[in-house]
Amino acid sequence: KDAIKRFDAESFVRHFVDAKINAVGIFTKCHFGNAFYPTEVGHMHSGLKSDFFGEVLEECHRHGIKVIAYYSLGTDARAVRQNPDWYQIDEHGKVRGAAGTVWELPCINSPYREELVIPQIRELTEKYDMDAYLFDIPYLNEHRCFCPYCKKKFKEEYGRELTVELYKADPELVRGF
Repeated sequence: KDAIKRFDAESFVRHFVDAKINAVGIFTKCHFGNAFYPTEVGHMHSGLKSDFFGEVLEECHRHGIKVIAYYSLGTDARAVRQNPDWYQIDEHGKVRGAAGTVWELPCINSPYREELVIPQIRELTEKYDMDAYLFDIPYLNEHRCFCPYCKKKFKEEYGRELTVELYKADPELVRGF
């Protein structure tokens, strides 16, 4: 928190220039749910006094360095702590991931996607001219969730209950749930 208070985009990017880097990934949102830009829908990192992402992007582009906007998709501690129903739930009814750590896993089928992820991506896309996105931890193949949102979506799409037995019998059918 303290190091970011002394942030200076020019000296930060100078390291990339000196190392002759031509592309770099820069945080837009971290695993803790902190946005590194002024956001209307999320939580801006409490240590920031300015637009970290925007200033780094501008300085990188001034030096011909491409910027990949890093976005933590598959873990967001702040989002699930504020919305416990967004957690992924395992087959035993327990929260997936390690509660109280960085690996707190929101379910992509919960309102997390519609209420936070999509609005933040729209915000970033409309505000910045970045060169690429990196959506970290999409967990599409490993997503094994039994939260109410996954159960409801599965029932609507397939007309049957989402069960542990179904995961074992037909893993392809339940991919993404």
